Amino acid sequence: MIGIWEYEHHFHVLSNNRYNKKAAKLATSMGNFAVIVQKVGATKP
Repeated sequence: MIGIWEYEHHFHVLSNNRYNKKAAKLATSMGNFAVIVQKVGATKP
């Protein structure tokens, strides 16, 4: 299971600090990917 909370945490940290827009965008993409993987994994027995 992917640590979705870790992705969200990193996303919020990057967003709050406005450290790097590209990094924040990447974190968002990683978070969305984690959600998809989590949903797909949940459908498996």
